Formats: sequence, structure tokens, C-alpha cells
Amino acid sequence: EDEQLRAFVSVMGESKAAAEKSVKQLAESAKTKSVPFVVPVEFENGPENYALNPKAEVTIIVGNKSTVVANFAYAKADKLDVDAIVGSVKKMFN
Repeated sequence: EDEQLRAFVSVMGESKAAAEKSVKQLAESAKTKSVPFVVPVEFENGPENYALNPKAEVTIIVGNKSTVVANFAYAKADKLDVDAIVGSVKKMFN
């Protein structure tokens, strides 16, 4: 909290209704109170300026003051390199 670290989760897909159902289930299972879970207006591919890889199941963007510090794209959610992601967040504060 002292560092003003923030996060949000966007769920996208071909169907807005399916994405809304998925985001609700994900938010309930995460049981977090401080991370918003949303379906963006651009629910199929996300905002154009994000340049998300459409083949990635999970994309994690680490940013600082509107500047992208790191971008991780994974074909499958179970293949995340958590150490690299956390490392990029730690590096952002240095």
C-alpha cells in the first residue's frame, strides 16, 4: 500500500456474455477485495493500443506511471513464470 501498487484483471473472449460469466467466477474464486475484475469494452481482443497477443491465454503487463516495464504472454495459464513476473515488479521499484 505504501508503494501504491495496483492491479486489475481483464477477461476477454469472443462472447461478451461468456467473458462476463468467467470474470465473475474468477473474481469469486480469487476472494480478493482490492483487485478489480473487469470485461473491457473491447472484450474480444482488448484495447488496440495494448497490442495483446491473440494466441496468449494469459498476458501480464507490468507498468509504472503509464509506461510498460514488462510484458509477459503465455499460451497456457499453468505455464506462468511467477519468478520472472515478481522480479519485474521488484525491478520497477528500483
